[in-house]
Amino acid sequence: MLHSNFSFYGGGGIFNKYPTRELDVKEAIDLIKSDRYKSQITFLRSLKTKDERDALKEKLDYFTFAGIFKIRKNEGIISSSGIICIDIDHLSSEQLNIVKEKISQIPNTIFIFKSPSGDGLKVGISIPKTLHNEQFKKTWNHVTKIYDIKQQADENTKDISRACFVSYDPELFINVNAVCLDIKFDDIPEETIEDVNEEISQIIIPEWNEGNR
Repeated sequence: MLHSNFSFYGGGGIFNKYPTRELDVKEAIDLIKSDRYKSQITFLRSLKTKDERDALKEKLDYFTFAGIFKIRKNEGIISSSGIICIDIDHLSSEQLNIVKEKISQIPNTIFIFKSPSGDGLKVGISIPKTLHNEQFKKTWNHVTKIYDIKQQADENTKDISRACFVSYDPELFINVNAVCLDIKFDDIPEETIEDVNEEISQIIIPEWNEGNR
């Protein structure tokens, strides 16, 4: 999984819809662990209001972890990476550690890192490859259900071309031996499913505090 490729968009922030290069998981993780974005992210996390943080976040570089795109839109995907990135929002410092520890134990988890705002997690999960947005969205519903994060995951991130901003997290989690989630797209209901793995179904996300992303 470390060599699954996807698009990277450098310069211009979210308003730049054309990728500047391709990266793999190892290269992306190295960027997030390094000091490359440390000053930007540290300043963003120091801002007092959500509006201020969101305005700065829009200027950050970003990835489309789902695959390689000629342009960032659902119809612009060229090849699939086999990665779905889930946002978990509004966590306290204690919850960040608890949730990260529990999700890191699931063998399908590739990476976990703090969001740019610092009170959320970005979770990369290995899934079967697809170029179809509807299959991708069904998989998002499936994954958030079996990971027991349906209520906390950001539904705005479920489409295949969704951007994931760079961040800074020298203590991120990486699983070099992540295994692909064993699913067939045609077998996934539109919304929720029964838990398919006893170990995963035992994961309990603690109570969530409201907060700003």
